[in-house]
Amino acid sequence: MHLHRVELSRLIASVWRSLNLRGDPATEAGRAQERKRRVLLSALAAGGAKAVSLLSLLITVPLTLGYLGPERYGLWMAIASLLGVLSFADLGLGFGLVNVLSSAEGLGDVTTSRRAVSNAFFMLVAVSVVLAVALIVSWQHLHWGVLLNARSEATRAEVGTAMAVFLACFLAGLPLSVVNHGFAALQQGFRSSLYQGLGSLLGLAAILAVVKARGGLDWLVLGASGAPLVAGLLGAWDLYVRRRPDLRPRLEHASRQGALEVARLGGLFFVIQVAITVAFQADGLVLARILGPESVATYAVTQKLFLQVPFVLGYFLTPLWPAYAEALTRGDRAWVRRTLRKSLLLGFAVNVPAAAAIFFAAPFMLAAWVGGAVQPPVLLLLSLAAWAALNSINGPVGMFLNGVGALRYQAIACSLMAVANLALSIFFTRRLGIAGVVLGSIVAQALFSYLPALVYVPRLFKRMERA
Repeated sequence: MHLHRVELSRLIASVWRSLNLRGDPATEAGRAQERKRRVLLSALAAGGAKAVSLLSLLITVPLTLGYLGPERYGLWMAIASLLGVLSFADLGLGFGLVNVLSSAEGLGDVTTSRRAVSNAFFMLVAVSVVLAVALIVSWQHLHWGVLLNARSEATRAEVGTAMAVFLACFLAGLPLSVVNHGFAALQQGFRSSLYQGLGSLLGLAAILAVVKARGGLDWLVLGASGAPLVAGLLGAWDLYVRRRPDLRPRLEHASRQGALEVARLGGLFFVIQVAITVAFQADGLVLARILGPESVATYAVTQKLFLQVPFVLGYFLTPLWPAYAEALTRGDRAWVRRTLRKSLLLGFAVNVPAAAAIFFAAPFMLAAWVGGAVQPPVLLLLSLAAWAALNSINGPVGMFLNGVGALRYQAIACSLMAVANLALSIFFTRRLGIAGVVLGSIVAQALFSYLPALVYVPRLFKRMERA
């Protein structure tokens, strides 16, 4: 026990030193140290923001469920679930900005940096305006209460107003997403995490106030959706006024050529997003169609346990994306190679033991969590454990490919993987049951992700050395 305390103390001391030791940007070693410091800051801030979000969830779920009742609460959750669909509304432009801006910052090219931010911002403004006009024109034909199966006439009217509030907040916040992507590209993702945490706290305060004032569903939606909007505006002020006024969006900085570059990269990211969503979000539909809705509940609840394995590691991997792009533009190729190798080793060191532990503990964890409502077969547990362990490859390699701009390769590989995933999931589910959707994902990733990467990544490094 004493040895464990000593090791923990040493680890904390090492992290603390890394957080406080700024690197000299004039040397390769100094730049490597600064990247390490910012990755740690971003990971810790993301973890803190997630903790605040979970705390807010733990407080608001029982409170609002009791206040609204099952029907109105379910309608609220149905409205909130639209965020997953609407996440495609930016057409990948935010991700495209990350690559362009981080590369420009690595080169010290201020002109390209401010053009990239302005182009992304005004294109997203245009997207918001087009979507707003389309909604206004078609609104009278969109009977949200009927679509969401609200029972009473009063509830249907309330749902329509709540949906209008939700969509207005979303469209207003779409151009503000440039702020989060801007902080990420500048390797200051910890700042966007701080504002996301602030948004969660403001949302919690707003929901508590609405419940106390006995407000309706529309006011709850305004509190939950409007609070992140306020936090986003504060983030915009921090980025564009306090820290980088040179990046403040201006029409004179926008250009057709710069817009096309951001749009080109954004389009590739959009294809990747859609392919990944199709590959991994269709499992429930496959199970419901072949085995019935009960199998979906068993699969979804069990999967939530294993999703926590790659989720935490992602805090450390995501900040590597802009770091790779910046390092490559500066010619720090040795750091890129070294960091990819370390991130893969970290992935296996974290994911494999965690997946094994959850595999053995899952029956007890599920019994404590949901009682006897979910009893997954052993093959499902084994398949999910293997899937979680193999994410040791997906995350590190994905961030590396994003950072070095290998987007066309990813778009092709992910599209092929999505098609194969769906076909194999159907095939295996019909023969092996509920675990078939997971086995389909594993085989599809092996064929169109892992094996091609064994050939593509070494060739990519050779091209980088010759550049």
